[in-house]
Amino acid sequence: MVGSALLFLVTSQLPADTLRLPVVEAYDRALERSVVVATAVARADSVTAASRQSAALPNPGLSIQLENVGRARDVTGLPFPEGIEGQAFFSQRLPFGPTRAGTLAAAQANARAFSADAEAVRLAEAEGIVVAFAALLRADRWVRVAALELQALTDLRDRLQLQAEAGSASTGDAARAELEVGLAVTELARRRAAAAVARAEVARRLGVDPMEPVSLLVDRCPASPDALAASNPEGVPELRAARARVEAAEGRVQASRGQALPDLIPQFGLRRGAGFSALYLGMDATLPIFNRGRAGTSAAEAGRLAAEWRLAELEAAREAELAVAVTLRSRASSHASEKVAEGASG
Repeated sequence: MVGSALLFLVTSQLPADTLRLPVVEAYDRALERSVVVATAVARADSVTAASRQSAALPNPGLSIQLENVGRARDVTGLPFPEGIEGQAFFSQRLPFGPTRAGTLAAAQANARAFSADAEAVRLAEAEGIVVAFAALLRADRWVRVAALELQALTDLRDRLQLQAEAGSASTGDAARAELEVGLAVTELARRRAAAAVARAEVARRLGVDPMEPVSLLVDRCPASPDALAASNPEGVPELRAARARVEAAEGRVQASRGQALPDLIPQFGLRRGAGFSALYLGMDATLPIFNRGRAGTSAAEAGRLAAEWRLAELEAAREAELAVAVTLRSRASSHASEKVAEGASG
């Protein structure tokens, strides 16, 4: 009687208020509520917006100068306001040449790199979600197996006890069965604890209370992260990010080299003097004497070299993975052909 009650307690089903979700819906929900993915996407959006901002031209400047104010007649012999002299002009920095082109190229490539990073994070999070779901399904399966084993051992123990009381079985066999039942109860408790940990992880990814019971209904499986990555015609996101960072580094090198060239700031407006007004044209220029960007260029070139080495490393690793996959596929195909040939000859 006590054994039956204990068995009922440890093998009872999940509560009626259990959150039951199809595995595909749970997958979409977990991916949508992932803080890691949201952070990566927000970071990519920020860098993309910054790249658009870098394409904007600088604002023009307006300069207004008035002379002879209060003493116009004494200086020019003309009454106010005809005797006022001065100038008003606009100035515009011309952000052209390698500095602007390199800055734009670096910003746009950086945006592509962060977008690829966000996709890589999404694929990694998708893989983590699939692993968490698989762990829960596997843990629930082991709980069912342990419960069935406990049920079978409990029935055997009860029969042996009845036979021992009737004298048709030894008390030693009944005692050993009782010991096996105790071990099965312990194993079931351990399996249920592992399932509770896996269930809490799934609940966390779904954005619900980790103590809330969750159950997954397997009707069909979501697309695997590897399939999602392979479906992108632009290739693996890590490689795309590395290539974009090489382009960004090249843009920074170009922009740094542009510091050795002067910046031009043309001016145009009106000038008034001696009672006459005329068109005003001027030009300002920066002289790259004290700062020609040599150290900055060296730093940018070193950064470009590091990005190129990182890209080469990733490309080599990817080629090795593909070679291993091709070899394994070939071996599997050969093994299957041998099995078919053995079956035909047999």
